[in-house]
Amino acid sequence: MEGGTPLADRVQQQQPVQVVLHPSTQIHKIQQNADELFAWVDVSFTLYQSLADQTGKRDEHTVLDPKTQKPLIQHMQVLLLAGLNTVTGQSWLVMIYALNAPPPEILDVP
Repeated sequence: MEGGTPLADRVQQQQPVQVVLHPSTQIHKIQQNADELFAWVDVSFTLYQSLADQTGKRDEHTVLDPKTQKPLIQHMQVLLLAGLNTVTGQSWLVMIYALNAPPPEILDVP
């Protein structure tokens, strides 16, 4: 990130830290085409956020929904492609993802 920009300055001053809490995954669809295996999944989670103010004191909290003041549940829709890792065996490659997008219309992978 280039220094001197408003975003870079803000990141440097606040030293933000975010941690995923309570992740859960739901598989929407698995599809095999020839030798390729695809999976559409939805990962839901909440975020724990820590920001430093100008004095260095940290404000730490779970990100809350502004309307309900309950933990905000985030969603990430992901299309995965199965692969072979020579060290660990099966692995998954993220083909595309969307954060907090409307639920996707799950299409067949051509």
